[in-house]
Amino acid sequence: MIDLKGNPFFLNDADIRWVEETKAAMTTEEKLQQLFFPIGYSSNEGYLQYELLNRHPGGVMFRMGKTEEVFSAYSYLQNHSKIPMFLAANLEAGGDGIVEEGTAFGKQMQVAATGDPEQAYRLGRIACAEGQAVGCNYAFAPVIDIDNNYHNPITNVRTYGSDPEMVKACGLAYMKAAKECGSAVSIKHFPGDGVDECDQHILTSVNSLSCEEWDRTYGDIYKTLIDNVPIRRSSIPIIPTS
Repeated sequence: MIDLKGNPFFLNDADIRWVEETKAAMTTEEKLQQLFFPIGYSSNEGYLQYELLNRHPGGVMFRMGKTEEVFSAYSYLQNHSKIPMFLAANLEAGGDGIVEEGTAFGKQMQVAATGDPEQAYRLGRIACAEGQAVGCNYAFAPVIDIDNNYHNPITNVRTYGSDPEMVKACGLAYMKAAKECGSAVSIKHFPGDGVDECDQHILTSVNSLSCEEWDRTYGDIYKTLIDNVPIRRSSIPIIPTS
């Protein structure tokens, strides 16, 4: 059994009752559809209703658009969804991860190059606050991969560098800022990403680390962030994704 009152959920009895009642009212098809998280491509209400909402996804991510378009799309989705939705964006480097007019704070490697995790906190505050302003409640960030191979086409400047301690410190700082903004976070991409030169979107990544090396680096970072998930009355989840 999953302990919904423990880490990383921290639900109380009322929260758990809502979850159970909501599940009981769902069809099997709706439960399966909740597992999907499609990319949104249009703010057209017909598209949002018939291509997205009628399929009951658990969330939607828009990559980027004009402020009014994204706000309109996310407002419509949340207001017309049978179940409250995760509305996400790649808020890795600033508010420009969701709207064209958003602040471009800096790539994560630039942030880490300052040597000051406080800059990762500032990044998180700006990115998540600007996301919240248009209805985004879920940051696909921070990236906590380690830049072990600068040839990697996916991690690269999106990481907080090659020092595991700096990656961990910056990830924690970003997560703290997201919590203050009321945003869920996704620590990504997965433990071991960045070791090889593969684009894991199109082929299998290879992790050549020994168990001991993995435990000291990726394992330590992921465990630390999960153990330090922010707690508030309406808990903000931390969700590892690929």
